[in-house]
Amino acid sequence: MQTSQELYREFIRYVARVRDTIREQIGTVLFDTTMTYDEFNDECYEVMYQKMKGQGEVPSKELLWEQINGSKQVCERCTRFFLHPRSNLDKKADVVTGAQIEKPFVDFFNSKGIEAFLANEEDMRLPDIGVKDKSGETVALLEIKYHNAPFIKARKYVSNTTDCYDGSLTLDIEKVKRQVLHTQERYPDAELIVVHWIDFPCIKCIMWDFLENVGSEVYERKYRAGDYVEGRKVGYTKKTYHYVRFLRDFASLIEHLIKISR
Repeated sequence: MQTSQELYREFIRYVARVRDTIREQIGTVLFDTTMTYDEFNDECYEVMYQKMKGQGEVPSKELLWEQINGSKQVCERCTRFFLHPRSNLDKKADVVTGAQIEKPFVDFFNSKGIEAFLANEEDMRLPDIGVKDKSGETVALLEIKYHNAPFIKARKYVSNTTDCYDGSLTLDIEKVKRQVLHTQERYPDAELIVVHWIDFPCIKCIMWDFLENVGSEVYERKYRAGDYVEGRKVGYTKKTYHYVRFLRDFASLIEHLIKISR
């Protein structure tokens, strides 16, 4: 069985086919290592996930600088870059970009013998990707979340037990609740899974968990231009956090999907 980061390196080759399109559609200036991977990211994964897995708290990023060669310089550049205000929400562009991000997952899963399809092309109220078993029954639905902007001040505003490399993953709780209800009506026996594609300058990996394990703590972000279109709310503002150290790795996701799709 391949390790999680061997799988991630392979996955990135699928991303390369649509990388330029995705970067163009995101429509903002991106950090220069977005959708790439190298040995530095391997080292970050080992220290920031493997060594922190399941712990009650993680050290501040500054305390990791001596453990990861070159991390201080990357961290300082990352901080300067991501402290700038985020762009306004463009819901239509977000949907188009989402479709481009989901396709490499479908292609990658299929290469592993997992029959995957874009479920939201069938019904926009469903999670992004479906997985079928050998009989053609849909056995799992996966919501894909792409994260390329760490929350630099996570330790201050989220919790003093986390930091940006661990505490930047959010889920739209309103969207999740609607998806769960709709999916249970259409596919009552299908598993609901959330997949986090983490593409920070430091840690880059695929993580996952069952949607039922979504945290109960909810916060409401500030409204941005684009949250409302013609008086109708289109942006989700209520969020909950997933911490990297409590999530499952890429290898276990592939193993699980192969098992349930037999």
